Amino acid sequence: MPQSTAHDVGSPASQIAVGARRSASGIRTATANMVIVTAFTIAALYYGKAVFIPLAIAVLVAFVLSPIVAILRRLKLPRIVAAPTVVVATFALLFSIGVVLSDQIRDLAEDLPRFEYSLREKVRAIRSTLTANPAMERAAETLKDLQSELKGDGDKQQPKAPSTDSSRLAPGRLTPADPPAAQTPDTTPIPVEIHYPNPSPIDNLLSLLSPLIEPAAMLAIVVVLVLFMLMQKEELRDRFIRLTGATDMQRATAAMTDAGQRLSRFFLTMTVLNVAYGLFISLALWALGVPAPVLWGILAALMRFVPIVGSFIAAAFPVVLAAAVTPGWTTMLLALGLFVISEALMGQVIEPLVQGKSTGLSPFAILIATAFWTLLWGPVGLLLAIPITLCLVVIGQHVDNLNFIHVMLGDEPAFSLQERFYQRTLAGDATEITELAEQHIKERPLSCYYSEIAIGALRLAQIDADGALIETEHMERIERTVETMVDNLWEYPDQFPKHTKQSGDAVAGGDDLDEYNDVDCRIIGTADLPVLQQHELADSWRQPNSVLCVAAHTPIDRAAAHVLSQVLYAHGISAEVVDGGNIQEHGSEHSAKRARLICIVSVSAQLAPTRYLARRVARRHKDAALFIVLLGADEEKAAAFADSYPEMSERVIVNLRDTTSRIIAHVSSSNLARADRTAQISVLA
Repeated sequence: MPQSTAHDVGSPASQIAVGARRSASGIRTATANMVIVTAFTIAALYYGKAVFIPLAIAVLVAFVLSPIVAILRRLKLPRIVAAPTVVVATFALLFSIGVVLSDQIRDLAEDLPRFEYSLREKVRAIRSTLTANPAMERAAETLKDLQSELKGDGDKQQPKAPSTDSSRLAPGRLTPADPPAAQTPDTTPIPVEIHYPNPSPIDNLLSLLSPLIEPAAMLAIVVVLVLFMLMQKEELRDRFIRLTGATDMQRATAAMTDAGQRLSRFFLTMTVLNVAYGLFISLALWALGVPAPVLWGILAALMRFVPIVGSFIAAAFPVVLAAAVTPGWTTMLLALGLFVISEALMGQVIEPLVQGKSTGLSPFAILIATAFWTLLWGPVGLLLAIPITLCLVVIGQHVDNLNFIHVMLGDEPAFSLQERFYQRTLAGDATEITELAEQHIKERPLSCYYSEIAIGALRLAQIDADGALIETEHMERIERTVETMVDNLWEYPDQFPKHTKQSGDAVAGGDDLDEYNDVDCRIIGTADLPVLQQHELADSWRQPNSVLCVAAHTPIDRAAAHVLSQVLYAHGISAEVVDGGNIQEHGSEHSAKRARLICIVSVSAQLAPTRYLARRVARRHKDAALFIVLLGADEEKAAAFADSYPEMSERVIVNLRDTTSRIIAHVSSSNLARADRTAQISVLA
C-alpha cells in the first residue's frame, strides 16, 4: 500500500491536480492583492484629494496647452521661453474671466429683488391653474386625508385637565384652585448679553483671507505643476514608461507619444468647442435680456464636460431668470429652446463632425466614472470625471499593466469578431452568429464573413483543442452550431451588396473591383469568382456526391468543411461533407465511388494526421481529383507539407479563396474537355 500511494502521488494525474491547486491558490492570491491595492488607491485618492485634485487639474491643463507649446517650438522659440509664456498667458486669461464673473455675480445679486414680483406672479398663476382643475382638487383632498390617517386620531384630541377631586388630595394639602401667592415661583427669564472685544485690523484681514487661502494654494500648485509638466514633458514620459514596466522601450515610447498627442488634440478640441458654445450661449442670453449672460455662458461651457446632467444644470438657472425678466412666458420658452437646440446641434452634429462619433468611453463607463469621481472629490470630481477616465483608458490601451482599464471602460468591444464567434459557438448559440453574419452580409460578401471571421474563429478553437483546453464535447458543439448557421445562410448568394458598384456582371469581370471599399476582401473573399450554371455542367458534376469535403481529423475540421461546401454551392458546385475517419466505409458505397473531386479540409496546425489521410484517400480514390486545404497552416508549413508529398504540391491550399478558385477551374476544365470530346465525336460521325 505505501508503494501504491507513492506511485499515485508521483503519477501524472496527481501532478496535474497539485498544479491545479497551486494555480487556483495563485489566482486567489492575485485577486486578494488586486482588491487590497484597489482599496488602498481609493482611500489615497479620497484622503489625499488636497494633493491629487491639483495634480489631476494640472495634467489636464498640460494636455490642453501642450499643442500650443509645440506650435511655439516649431516657430524656433525655446521650450524654456515657450512653456512659461503659454502658462502665464493662460492663467492671466483665467484671472480676467474670474474678475468678470465676480462683477456678474455682484450685479445679479443686486438685480434679484427686482425680479421677485414677476416670479411671485408666475407662481400664483401656476398654483391657480392647478387648483382650478377639479381633478387636482380631488387629488389634493385625497392627499390631505391620507396625511391625517398617517398622523393618527390621537393628534386631534386635546389633553385633559388634571383631576381636582378633593377626595384624592392628601390631608393638609391645599386645593389647586386656591394656591397661595407666596408659593408661586418667579419664572421671568433674565436677559444675558455676551460682548466680544472689537476685532483688530489683523483679525479683519485674516477673516477676509481665510476663505481664499485654500483656492489660492491650489491655484499656485496647479500653475507650478503645469509649468513643470510642459518643460519636462519627455522626461516625465520616460519615467512613466519605466514605472509601468515596459520591456520594449521603442514600442512603448512610440505608443506613449501617440497617446499623449491624441489626448492633447482631443482635450484642446473639446476645450475650443466648449468655449465657442459658452460664447454663443452668452450672446444669445444677452440678446434675450437675461441678467449675467457671461456667467451663464461660462457655466454652460464648464457643464459640457459633465455628461448627462451637465446640460440640465447649465440650463436651469438662466431659464428661471428668463421667466423672471418679463411678465409673460415668451422669454423663458425662447431660453429653453435655445439650450435644447444648441445642445442637440453640439452633441449630434458639430462634435461628431469635428472629433469623431465617440469619446472612447462606453456609456456604462461614463455613468460609473461620473458617480465614482463625484463621490471622491465632489463638484470638482464631477467636472474632471470624463477627462480623467479618458486619460486612463487611452493610456491603458498602450500599457500592458493597465490594459484592464481599457477593457473595462473603453467603448471597443471586449471580444473581436472572431473571438465573439468562437465564444458564441462554444455556447451553442447559432442564432446570434447567424444574425452577426446577416449584418455583415449587408455591407460585404458572404465569403468575406466566412474567410475573416468564421475560419479565423475555428482556428482559435483548434488551437485550444490542440492544447487540450477544450473537450471533445465542446468541439462537437462548435461543429453543430456552425452547421446550423450554414443551414440558416444556405440560400444567401456570394456577391457584393447591391448598393455597391460591383454588384452584377461588373464583379465577375473584375473591371471595377479596385473601387471596392475593402481591399482585403478581394484577396480572401470569393465574390468576384464566377458562378457555374447548372445547365452547363456535365451530369456527373450535378450530383451532390460529385465533390466531397472531407473533415481531416476533428469536429472543427468538419465545421470548416460545412463552410466550404456552402461557398462552393454559392458558385454552382454541389458538395457533400463527410468525416475523414469514415472515408474508408464511405469509399465502399456506390455514391462515394462516383466522387470526382475530394477536398480534405484541416484547421489544425498539426499536419501529420492530414498527411496520412491524404495518402489513404489518394490510394483508394485514384480516379478523383484531390485537393488538400490547410486552413490552420501558414505558407511555410504548407510548403513543407507539399515537399513531403511532391505529387500533391500543386493542390495544397491555405485559404478559402484559392480553394474555391481552383475547384471552379478544375470543374470548368472538365466541362471543356467533355465539350471537345463531344465535338470530335460529332465530326467523326
